[in-house]
Amino acid sequence: MRSQVLDYPSVEEIEVPETYLRVSLADFEQIFEIQLADMKRKYQQLTNEPLSKFDSLSLSRLGLGEYENLSQVKEAYYKIYRKQALELAFYRQLMPFLLAFYQEASQVVINQDEYDAYERKYLDQIQRLASEEDMTLEEYASSQLHLNQPIRAHIKERILEDFVFELIAKDRFAAVVDEWEYEAFIQERSLSQGLDPIDLKEQISFSNFLLESSQLKWTQELFDYFKNRFIVVDSSEGATDSGRQTN
Repeated sequence: MRSQVLDYPSVEEIEVPETYLRVSLADFEQIFEIQLADMKRKYQQLTNEPLSKFDSLSLSRLGLGEYENLSQVKEAYYKIYRKQALELAFYRQLMPFLLAFYQEASQVVINQDEYDAYERKYLDQIQRLASEEDMTLEEYASSQLHLNQPIRAHIKERILEDFVFELIAKDRFAAVVDEWEYEAFIQERSLSQGLDPIDLKEQISFSNFLLESSQLKWTQELFDYFKNRFIVVDSSEGATDSGRQTN
Protein backbone atom coordinates (compact mmCIF):
# COMPACT_ATOMS: atom_id res chain seq x y z
CA MET A 1 0.00 0.00 0.00
CA ARG A 2 1.24 3.46 -0.87
CA SER A 3 1.59 6.17 1.72
CA GLN A 4 -1.61 8.12 2.25
CA VAL A 5 -3.36 10.42 4.68
CA LEU A 6 -6.57 9.08 6.21
CA ASP A 7 -7.65 12.09 8.24
CA TYR A 8 -6.32 15.49 9.26
CA PRO A 9 -7.73 18.55 11.06
CA SER A 10 -9.16 21.47 9.15
CA VAL A 11 -7.30 24.74 9.46
CA GLU A 12 -10.20 26.16 11.46
CA GLU A 13 -9.56 23.55 14.18
CA ILE A 14 -5.99 24.70 14.82
CA GLU A 15 -5.47 26.70 18.01
CA VAL A 16 -2.29 28.66 17.37
CA PRO A 17 -0.55 30.16 20.41
CA GLU A 18 -0.29 33.94 20.18
CA THR A 19 3.51 33.84 20.16
CA TYR A 20 3.47 32.34 16.66
CA LEU A 21 1.20 35.10 15.37
CA ARG A 22 2.96 38.17 16.77
CA VAL A 23 4.93 40.19 14.21
CA SER A 24 7.04 43.22 15.12
CA LEU A 25 7.69 45.69 12.33
CA ALA A 26 10.75 47.91 12.37
CA ASP A 27 10.36 51.68 12.06
CA PHE A 28 9.27 52.15 8.44
CA GLU A 29 10.21 55.83 8.50
CA GLN A 30 13.86 54.89 8.85
CA ILE A 31 13.57 52.23 6.17
CA PHE A 32 11.93 54.65 3.75
CA GLU A 33 14.63 57.26 4.37
CA ILE A 34 17.14 54.75 3.00
CA GLN A 35 14.88 54.16 0.01
CA LEU A 36 14.62 57.90 -0.59
CA ALA A 37 18.40 58.25 -0.60
CA ASP A 38 18.64 55.44 -3.16
CA MET A 39 16.00 57.12 -5.34
CA LYS A 40 17.89 60.42 -5.23
CA ARG A 41 21.16 58.73 -6.18
CA LYS A 42 19.50 56.92 -9.06
CA TYR A 43 17.91 60.13 -10.33
CA GLN A 44 21.28 61.89 -10.20
CA GLN A 45 22.86 59.08 -12.21
CA LEU A 46 20.09 59.14 -14.82
CA THR A 47 19.81 62.91 -15.32
CA ASN A 48 23.03 64.40 -13.97
CA GLU A 49 20.78 66.70 -11.95
CA PRO A 50 19.85 66.68 -8.26
CA LEU A 51 16.33 65.57 -7.41
CA SER A 52 14.64 68.65 -6.00
CA LYS A 53 11.00 67.56 -6.15
CA PHE A 54 9.12 64.27 -6.24
CA ASP A 55 6.48 64.88 -8.90
CA SER A 56 4.98 62.79 -11.69
CA LEU A 57 7.83 63.67 -14.08
CA SER A 58 10.68 62.80 -11.73
CA LEU A 59 8.91 59.64 -10.60
CA SER A 60 8.40 58.62 -14.22
CA ARG A 61 12.13 58.99 -14.86
CA LEU A 62 12.73 56.67 -11.90
CA GLY A 63 10.45 54.03 -13.42
CA LEU A 64 7.63 54.90 -11.02
CA GLY A 65 5.28 56.50 -13.51
CA GLU A 66 2.20 54.92 -11.96
CA TYR A 67 2.55 57.30 -8.99
CA GLU A 68 1.83 61.03 -8.94
CA ASN A 69 3.60 62.02 -5.72
CA LEU A 70 5.86 60.79 -2.96
CA SER A 71 2.96 59.99 -0.62
CA GLN A 72 1.65 57.41 -3.07
CA VAL A 73 5.11 55.89 -3.45
CA LYS A 74 5.50 55.68 0.32
CA GLU A 75 2.11 54.04 0.76
CA ALA A 76 2.89 51.46 -1.93
CA TYR A 77 6.30 50.69 -0.42
CA TYR A 78 4.77 50.32 3.03
CA LYS A 79 2.23 47.77 1.77
CA ILE A 80 5.01 45.75 0.16
CA TYR A 81 7.17 45.99 3.29
CA ARG A 82 4.30 44.92 5.54
CA LYS A 83 3.32 41.97 3.37
CA GLN A 84 6.91 40.77 3.10
CA ALA A 85 7.24 40.97 6.88
CA LEU A 86 4.11 38.84 7.33
CA GLU A 87 5.29 36.31 4.77
CA LEU A 88 8.63 36.05 6.55
CA ALA A 89 6.86 35.54 9.88
CA PHE A 90 4.59 32.94 8.31
CA TYR A 91 7.45 30.85 6.93
CA ARG A 92 9.90 31.28 9.81
CA GLN A 93 7.72 31.13 12.92
CA LEU A 94 4.22 29.92 12.04
CA MET A 95 4.92 27.30 9.37
CA PRO A 96 7.20 25.18 11.62
CA PHE A 97 4.38 25.08 14.18
CA LEU A 98 1.85 24.06 11.51
CA LEU A 99 4.14 21.34 10.16
CA ALA A 100 4.57 19.84 13.63
CA PHE A 101 0.86 20.17 14.37
CA TYR A 102 -0.26 18.34 11.23
CA GLN A 103 2.34 15.63 11.69
CA GLU A 104 1.08 14.94 15.21
CA ALA A 105 -2.66 15.38 14.60
CA SER A 106 -3.07 13.57 11.26
CA GLN A 107 -3.79 9.91 10.67
CA VAL A 108 -1.48 8.58 7.97
CA VAL A 109 -0.32 5.31 6.48
CA ILE A 110 3.38 5.41 5.63
CA ASN A 111 5.01 3.03 3.18
CA GLN A 112 8.50 2.58 4.62
CA ASP A 113 10.20 2.19 1.24
CA GLU A 114 8.61 5.42 0.02
CA TYR A 115 9.59 7.22 3.17
CA ASP A 116 13.17 5.98 3.07
CA ALA A 117 13.51 7.18 -0.52
CA TYR A 118 12.01 10.55 0.45
CA GLU A 119 14.41 10.88 3.37
CA ARG A 120 17.45 10.11 1.20
CA LYS A 121 16.37 12.63 -1.42
CA TYR A 122 15.69 15.25 1.26
CA LEU A 123 19.10 14.80 2.88
CA ASP A 124 20.85 14.81 -0.49
CA GLN A 125 19.14 18.09 -1.37
CA ILE A 126 20.14 19.72 1.92
CA GLN A 127 23.72 18.52 1.47
CA ARG A 128 23.83 19.88 -2.08
CA LEU A 129 22.47 23.27 -1.01
CA ALA A 130 24.91 23.37 1.92
CA SER A 131 27.82 22.62 -0.41
CA GLU A 132 26.73 25.41 -2.76
CA GLU A 133 26.88 27.82 0.20
CA ASP A 134 30.20 26.35 1.37
CA MET A 135 28.58 25.18 4.60
CA THR A 136 28.32 21.92 6.46
CA LEU A 137 24.91 20.28 6.59
CA GLU A 138 24.56 21.34 10.22
CA GLU A 139 25.49 24.95 9.46
CA TYR A 140 23.00 25.11 6.59
CA ALA A 141 20.19 23.56 8.64
CA SER A 142 20.82 26.07 11.42
CA SER A 143 21.12 29.23 9.30
CA GLN A 144 18.68 28.46 6.47
CA LEU A 145 16.17 26.01 7.97
CA HIS A 146 16.38 27.68 11.41
CA LEU A 147 16.70 24.35 13.21
CA ASN A 148 18.18 24.18 16.70
CA GLN A 149 20.48 21.67 18.34
CA PRO A 150 20.57 18.73 18.16
CA ILE A 151 20.56 19.49 14.41
CA ARG A 152 20.50 15.91 13.10
CA ALA A 153 17.54 14.97 15.30
CA HIS A 154 15.60 18.05 14.24
CA ILE A 155 16.34 17.36 10.58
CA LYS A 156 14.81 13.91 11.04
CA GLU A 157 11.73 15.49 12.62
CA ARG A 158 11.41 18.04 9.81
CA ILE A 159 11.64 15.32 7.15
CA LEU A 160 8.73 13.43 8.72
CA GLU A 161 6.73 16.65 9.08
CA ASP A 162 7.31 17.60 5.45
CA PHE A 163 6.43 14.09 4.30
CA VAL A 164 3.07 14.21 6.09
CA PHE A 165 2.46 17.75 4.85
CA GLU A 166 3.07 16.57 1.28
CA LEU A 167 0.58 13.72 1.73
CA ILE A 168 -2.07 16.19 2.91
CA ALA A 169 -1.29 18.59 0.06
CA LYS A 170 -1.67 15.85 -2.54
CA ASP A 171 -4.94 14.79 -0.94
CA ARG A 172 -6.25 18.38 -1.17
CA PHE A 173 -4.95 19.36 -4.59
CA ALA A 174 -4.58 17.32 -7.72
CA ALA A 175 -1.14 17.99 -9.21
CA VAL A 176 -2.47 18.94 -12.65
CA VAL A 177 -1.03 22.25 -13.80
CA ASP A 178 -0.05 23.94 -17.03
CA GLU A 179 2.33 26.70 -18.07
CA TRP A 180 -0.37 29.36 -17.67
CA GLU A 181 -0.80 28.45 -14.00
CA TYR A 182 2.99 28.43 -13.60
CA GLU A 183 3.31 31.91 -15.10
CA ALA A 184 0.50 33.18 -12.87
CA PHE A 185 2.26 31.74 -9.83
CA ILE A 186 5.57 33.36 -10.80
CA GLN A 187 3.87 36.73 -11.37
CA GLU A 188 2.04 36.67 -8.03
CA ARG A 189 5.10 35.53 -6.07
CA SER A 190 7.39 38.07 -7.73
CA LEU A 191 5.00 40.90 -6.90
CA SER A 192 4.42 39.83 -3.31
CA GLN A 193 8.10 39.24 -2.55
CA GLY A 194 9.58 41.97 -4.71
CA LEU A 195 11.64 39.48 -6.75
CA ASP A 196 12.62 39.54 -10.39
CA PRO A 197 10.47 36.97 -12.28
CA ILE A 198 13.56 35.70 -14.12
CA ASP A 199 15.40 35.08 -10.85
CA LEU A 200 12.31 33.41 -9.40
CA LYS A 201 12.09 31.05 -12.38
CA GLU A 202 15.68 30.04 -11.72
CA GLN A 203 14.71 29.20 -8.14
CA ILE A 204 11.47 27.40 -9.06
CA SER A 205 11.62 25.83 -12.51
CA PHE A 206 8.50 24.65 -14.33
CA SER A 207 9.52 21.01 -13.77
CA ASN A 208 9.88 21.60 -10.02
CA PHE A 209 6.58 23.47 -10.00
CA LEU A 210 4.93 20.41 -11.52
CA LEU A 211 6.37 18.21 -8.77
CA GLU A 212 5.62 20.60 -5.92
CA SER A 213 2.46 22.35 -7.06
CA SER A 214 0.28 20.62 -4.45
CA GLN A 215 2.52 21.74 -1.57
CA LEU A 216 2.76 25.27 -2.99
CA LYS A 217 -1.03 25.53 -3.24
CA TRP A 218 -1.58 24.14 0.26
CA THR A 219 1.02 26.51 1.70
CA GLN A 220 -0.58 29.46 -0.08
CA GLU A 221 -4.00 28.47 1.24
CA LEU A 222 -2.63 28.40 4.79
CA PHE A 223 -1.00 31.80 4.35
CA ASP A 224 -4.20 33.29 2.96
CA TYR A 225 -6.08 31.98 5.99
CA PHE A 226 -3.61 33.26 8.60
CA LYS A 227 -2.42 36.51 7.02
CA ASN A 228 -5.29 38.48 8.58
CA ARG A 229 -4.82 36.75 11.93
CA PHE A 230 -1.31 37.99 12.62
CA ILE A 231 -0.95 40.40 15.53
CA VAL A 232 1.18 43.19 14.09
CA VAL A 233 3.16 45.50 16.34
CA ASP A 234 4.16 48.45 14.17
CA SER A 235 6.77 50.66 15.84
CA SER A 236 6.29 53.42 13.27
CA GLU A 237 2.58 53.62 14.14
CA GLY A 238 3.01 52.85 17.83
CA ALA A 239 0.07 50.47 17.64
CA THR A 240 -0.93 46.82 17.51
CA ASP A 241 -3.41 45.49 14.99
CA SER A 242 -4.20 42.57 12.72
CA GLY A 243 -2.61 41.79 9.39
CA ARG A 244 -5.58 43.04 7.49
CA GLN A 245 -3.61 45.31 5.14
CA THR A 246 -1.66 42.53 3.43
CA ASN A 247 -3.83 42.28 0.33
